[in-house]
Amino acid sequence: LKKKPVIMAYFLMTDVAVAYRANKMFGTPYVVSVRNSDISHYLKYRPWLKPLARKILIGAEKVIFVSPSYITAIKEHLGARFYETFVAGKVDIIGNIVNDLWFDLPLNKSMPGNRLKLIYVGEFSKNKRIEETIQAFRILKKKINVSLTLVGNYGDNCQAIAKLSSKHSEIVIYDKICNPLELISLVEKHDIFVMPSKAETFGMVYVEAMSRGLPIVYTKNQGIDGYFPDGTVGYSVSDPIAKNIADRVIDIINNYMEISSAARTSSHLFLRSSIIKKYLRVFKSLGESL
Repeated sequence: LKKKPVIMAYFLMTDVAVAYRANKMFGTPYVVSVRNSDISHYLKYRPWLKPLARKILIGAEKVIFVSPSYITAIKEHLGARFYETFVAGKVDIIGNIVNDLWFDLPLNKSMPGNRLKLIYVGEFSKNKRIEETIQAFRILKKKINVSLTLVGNYGDNCQAIAKLSSKHSEIVIYDKICNPLELISLVEKHDIFVMPSKAETFGMVYVEAMSRGLPIVYTKNQGIDGYFPDGTVGYSVSDPIAKNIADRVIDIINNYMEISSAARTSSHLFLRSSIIKKYLRVFKSLGESL
């Protein structure tokens, strides 16, 4: 018997509309991925779409979350009972692919030197909470010798960040670095990566930093949170953000080499070959059942 084609829809509330319609008209099975815009925009600000979201999830053969944190979010928006009844049995968690170049270059990570070097890479938007990261830097500065590097210098909050940074000679701002080799070289000269985003789908930059041996500080219930136990590759933070960032940085310093090593090893879960194998397993399982 000829196997049915399967449609892969990468967003729950946008391109899946075609897959859902094809399923209703022709019986074509589909797989749907749940991402940040589905959670933080459509389900949060357009609650009238929730009944449609439930129908789409019920009809899907598989539901892929790029991060475990989005399972919690779906439960909050659509109900824990709904999730356990109609979704839980067909879930796979598959992250995003990180450029192999981050893994290919040799690495020899050592303990931080006399000055602890923090780094952030990304857009300078309010969502990334760089101002809170600067506040955490100020808290740490009272205790240890520390610097903060901010890479990006684009987004809706550049002026505020520049103003705050200008008060501290230990804070350096770089424009966006497009050359991957140049960015890798800069990242691996630092000790800890910090990005406490309000909302984050996955955050490839976390894994990129991990691949160069940097422990990470990230937001609880966002992005990469849930992939690893807290304290393994770094720490999650919640309110009060600035104080918790500072506290968790100290925790990382106290166990730096073990966390750095775990970060490097764990980052290999997101190699291109690893992610492709996970998707192939999903579609192979569907091929055997359809």
